[in-house]
Amino acid sequence: MNKTALIITGGEFSSPVIDFKYEYVIACDKGYVHAKKLGIKPDLVIGDFDSWSGDIPADIPVISLPVEKDDTDTMYAVKQALERGYSDIKVLCGLGGRMDHLLANIQTMGYVAANGGVCEFMDETNHIRTLSAGYAKDSKAGSKSCASLSIPSRNGYALSLLSLTDRCEGLCIKGAKYNVENITLTNTFPLGHGNHWESDEITVSITSGILLVITSKLEA
Repeated sequence: MNKTALIITGGEFSSPVIDFKYEYVIACDKGYVHAKKLGIKPDLVIGDFDSWSGDIPADIPVISLPVEKDDTDTMYAVKQALERGYSDIKVLCGLGGRMDHLLANIQTMGYVAANGGVCEFMDETNHIRTLSAGYAKDSKAGSKSCASLSIPSRNGYALSLLSLTDRCEGLCIKGAKYNVENITLTNTFPLGHGNHWESDEITVSITSGILLVITSKLEA
């Protein structure tokens, strides 16, 4: 069974429904303030503390990072989670706000997938996760191993599928308004944007690549 880590970043505050279990919590920088708002006590606080500085209880370990570094705070937190054996990583307060932070976070999701894990970002109106096949570092070159995911119907939401890698091959979609069989998505054309449920669930599968699976609330 995959172990789950929850990461709370220092981005725009959000409080989605937390309907999953987690074993370890990392707060990034101002994410410690967000964690307190959510009533969650972190097991670890990390960051360069350029956006926030304050008192942290003595019983919570802290890793201080330099301001000038290759890793973003979120990337460093992801690496810490992976090193501790958590391959299921869920992230709060990482959507919205600055566009460069958002795109960096999406690339971080690709890093997790390339290292054999699954990463999810969520807020009140969006949920993004990865589905990967034949892309982890321990996968054999050219291997074709199907990966699939079932997404339950959500009233008032749209489903979009975007290729994070150059290509996602063997894409199949069933149970949607727009169903496809064995097509290829690329990261230069948003062909998989804006699908809708036509059944209780949509099933998505790919044979290679890293796919972003996005559910977004429709505007009223």
